[in-house]
Amino acid sequence: MFGLFNRQKQKSGLLGISFNEQELSLAHVYRGDEGPMLGMCEVIAAETPEVAVKELTAKVQQAGLQGFSCNFVLSPADYNLLLIEAPAVEESELAAAAKWKIRDMIDKPLDQLAVVVFPVAEDAYRNQRKMLYVVAADKVRIDQAVNMVVEAGLNLEYIDIPELAMLNLTSLYLDDSNGVAMLDLRKNGSLLNLCKSSSIYLTRHLNTQMNDDMMSAYEWGNIRERLVLEVQRSLDYYASQMRQNHINKLVLAPRKSDSIQLADQLKEDMGVNVEVMNLEHALGGNPLPLALQQSCLMAMGGALKLEMAA
Repeated sequence: MFGLFNRQKQKSGLLGISFNEQELSLAHVYRGDEGPMLGMCEVIAAETPEVAVKELTAKVQQAGLQGFSCNFVLSPADYNLLLIEAPAVEESELAAAAKWKIRDMIDKPLDQLAVVVFPVAEDAYRNQRKMLYVVAADKVRIDQAVNMVVEAGLNLEYIDIPELAMLNLTSLYLDDSNGVAMLDLRKNGSLLNLCKSSSIYLTRHLNTQMNDDMMSAYEWGNIRERLVLEVQRSLDYYASQMRQNHINKLVLAPRKSDSIQLADQLKEDMGVNVEVMNLEHALGGNPLPLALQQSCLMAMGGALKLEMAA
């Protein structure tokens, strides 16, 4: 995504970092004898960016991480993701042309945005021009991420987004050659990825918000109905408009307390196979509670960037 700085000699693996919901999450993934291994997974309370800098600096010093290469995964509030037809320009000019094309689709001046693009799979929109996803990130938020990491003594290699962090996770976790949906439900908004062969075909931020105890709440019936409708519409669009085979597997991102119950509910309502993602065995087999996985999910996905590109 956003590549930064000249590469220094990398220490083993990559450190993923995310900061949102007043939590600083860290995950370190390195190459083991049998595949990617999780060397660290930790969540630290941090009420403000200033506190996050102090906590990250202290952790770097405590764990001897100075100079580690890292990937900072932005919060959804830090950027916009837009789908557009690819401008008819050379590849080297795509980002600049896309930035101009989205000028009327976003409420910030172009000079306040950092813009990068990544392609949609060629068979995702048949009989149409090539499509692109455009990431338009607030430069102020980019600068905050850069300062946080540099002040902590780390080597910032990338700045990424949750959609691509989730893609890394599904590519690691299972065979997605026939298509798979991954759903991450959170109190500040939810994210759905429809992927195939390690490519994003469709990604959506859902309106459904899911607190940790939502299934026991009075309004759960209405929220459940809306959630199922949102997900089903995306699955139907993937099959009918994008002309792909029906997706019959939904992977639910780990949640703090209701993962199994929610998966069973969605399976009953939607008639598809629903599985809770559990990364414990995929990343070395060390104990990794689902609650910790939820907090560190984007950091783990970010830390997998090099592994999934290999």
